[in-house]
Amino acid sequence: MDIRLLTDADVDGALRLSTQANWNQTATDWRRLIALAPDACYGGWVDGDLVATATVVSYAGAVGWVGMVLVDEAHRRRGYGSAMFERALDDALDDGLRVGLDATADGRTVYRQYGFENVAPIVRWSGAVEPTAETGDVEPVDDSDRIAAFDRRACGTDRRDLLARLLAEEGAVGLVRGQGSELNGYAVLRPGRERAQLGPLVATDRETCAALLSAAASRFGALIVDSLADGAMDGTFRGHGLRPERDLTRMVHGNPAEVLMGETVVAAAGFELG
Repeated sequence: MDIRLLTDADVDGALRLSTQANWNQTATDWRRLIALAPDACYGGWVDGDLVATATVVSYAGAVGWVGMVLVDEAHRRRGYGSAMFERALDDALDDGLRVGLDATADGRTVYRQYGFENVAPIVRWSGAVEPTAETGDVEPVDDSDRIAAFDRRACGTDRRDLLARLLAEEGAVGLVRGQGSELNGYAVLRPGRERAQLGPLVATDRETCAALLSAAASRFGALIVDSLADGAMDGTFRGHGLRPERDLTRMVHGNPAEVLMGETVVAAAGFELG
């Protein structure tokens, strides 16, 4: 297998792999990854066909997030997935990044062999969201500068580039609750292949989380939310019509400290983004 960097010309092939796995990513999601990490989105080719991928998005030169480890169904059990993951991990560690990922139950066993440790549960909730809270003080936001500092304090890492990219994408919607620079929370909605993705979602209290969810309901019907709230917002999610769909585990290489997490971080940007 020939491993080299993905470019925009490879998006169709990469999308075929994520769709084959029944993942929710769109072509825009793949383009975002390549734009954010042009030197760390890897593809594996066999006989001219793209058969495997792995990506690492880095934040502020400090955190590296591994995602999109995919292998074509017809090429599995040949070591391609391991080769892609090892290439991504080795390059991230060589760059001095603190490396994290979100793992399935099967993946946890594999990733522990590479030195990853469990940090926290991350649960995917999904469903047709029902507005149940007052949303009059929730307003659109399209300027990442308004939320970047708030987000950095919440998750401990500067994700300004990601937020700017998300807010600039066609179909994406930013929502904020608060006055001026005194924010109570924000969320970003974006289209998905089957359902819209809500995340990141940062909220200082349940009322803000409920208001942002209700505001999202008026813009997209069916949503996915990858929750890091560790049960704290379960009642709020259920009250808005969401139900748990998948249980994953946030893992970090080496010392199992929280990465891209915090008390007010309700939802991740996505499994591939942290």
